[in-house]
Order: sequence, then C-alpha cells, then structure tokens
Amino acid sequence: VKQRSYFFAGAISPVAEPVLKASQRFLASLRDEPLVPYQSWPHDLEELRRAFAALIGAPSSQVAITDNTSRASALAIRLLDRIDPEGAIVVDDTTYPSSIYTWLTHGRHQIRPVATRSAASGEEAAAAIASAVDDSVLAVIVAHVCPLTGFRHDLAALAAALRGSGARLMVDAAQSLGVVPVDVMADGVDVLVGTSMKWLLGMPGIAYLYLAPELEQLVPLLDIGYAGLADQGAHWPRAELPPALPGAARFEGGIPALYAIPAATAGLEIIADVGVPVIAGQVTRLVTDVMRILRAHG
Repeated sequence: VKQRSYFFAGAISPVAEPVLKASQRFLASLRDEPLVPYQSWPHDLEELRRAFAALIGAPSSQVAITDNTSRASALAIRLLDRIDPEGAIVVDDTTYPSSIYTWLTHGRHQIRPVATRSAASGEEAAAAIASAVDDSVLAVIVAHVCPLTGFRHDLAALAAALRGSGARLMVDAAQSLGVVPVDVMADGVDVLVGTSMKWLLGMPGIAYLYLAPELEQLVPLLDIGYAGLADQGAHWPRAELPPALPGAARFEGGIPALYAIPAATAGLEIIADVGVPVIAGQVTRLVTDVMRILRAHG
C-alpha cells in the first residue's frame, strides 16, 4: 500500500507482511521440526475458528472450516437438502453459480430466479425476493455483495422479510467479509459461507461455513472423517459409528490445509486490529476517488 492502491481484493489479496511472516514461520517449522506443526494443527484450527466466529458475531461452535467457498456451499446445500429434498430454492441476480448448480444434483428442487438487478436499495431487493417466497420454499440464497455489480444486500432487511415463511437464508459472503460488517446472529442469517483469500487477507485453501444453531441441530451427519470424531485416540470401533464432535466441526473430514491456517489467522488479526468499519470507510473513499477521476476523463 506504500506504492499502490490495490482494487481487486474481491478476487485475491496481496500478501500482507504479517501474513507473509506467519507463513514463513510455518514453512521453517515444517522444514526443521515437521512434527511441531503437525501436532499443533488442532489447536491452531480452533484459534482460527474462534477468530472467524468473532468476525461474524457467531459462537465458534457453529463454524466449520473447509477448503474453498464452493465446497462450503456444497456442504450447506447437502445439509439443507436433507431437511427437505423437494423444497423450492429462491435465487437472484447476485447468487453465485456454485450456490445454484449443486441444488440441481440433489433432490427435486425447483429454482426460482428473482430479478433484483434494478433494485435501488437492499429493502427493495428484499421485498422482491420475499414476493417469490411461499411455504414451499426451503431456502433463499444470495451473495451479500455481488462480484459483478457491487450491489449489496441488506441482510437484516432480507431476513426480516422472510421471517415466518420457514425459508432459510443462505449467504455467500466471500466478497464482503472483512470489508463490510457482518453479524449473523443480529442479521438473522441461517447459513453463511466465505473464503480466507479475499478481503480477509489469507491464502487459498481455507474457507468457512457458518450454520445457525437451530439448523445445525436439525441436520444429520454426512461424510465422516477422523477429524470430525470426538474420540481422537486409538480406540475407534470397527463396526459402529463413534460419537462425532459437537457443533459444526463434526462436518470437517480430515487434516486441513496446514500451510494456510497461520496465514488465515494472521489476516483475521489484521482485520480485528484495524476494524471492519475503518476498512470499509477507507475502501469507500478510495473507490469514490477512482469513480470521480474516471468520470472526469469521460
């Protein structure tokens, strides 16, 4: 940032110095004492889980860590499909393909597109979406911020518009986390997915899935891996299912991308130190300046 303003954090961010140093420390440890990062990864993953949960205003027990946003979306869709394999799905102009196409491979879900491209506000978009919702709708799926247009949904207004319908609100926040304040509990979000490598300043290989407590308790186990089991010892039964971890961590299969954990944690520490409102204000000022300059040049 001393030499340039970078405007494509919605795709991938430049490596910040603390993130680079955290990654270098991990690689040095892997070179010199590989068992150290191997043995510490469960603790490191919990530290990362707590940091992300704090960012979105959620209990850490409701956060699962995956490898990319599409995987998190697919896992959420499979979980929702177990609740109602025939429920209709409402999407809009912001909904990312990975949050749509997986539905077509599960159950018998009708996809209902809603046009929100011309909406002048989040409240107007929420009203348009709510008009397509009835008691047959299982979920409404949107991107918090559209990667193509920059349109931002008002999540609280959308959740309020859906209240009482029974439809779950699933949000892809990959384009907003770290630059737009998000509070899943206050906003009424049921499912949220996002990635570490964009505004959260981490690296590819880490993504997040939040499940509302009541939703997480409704869905059964899916794929089972040793990392999702409560017993991490050598006494796993051979002919029956052992107890799973409580909370969303039970949906994690095996060892995560170890190299990406310290980078993701360091990125979240930067966000927490600076504060999302401060970051949002700076980005708004930069984008406003760029738009003014572009308009001046026709």
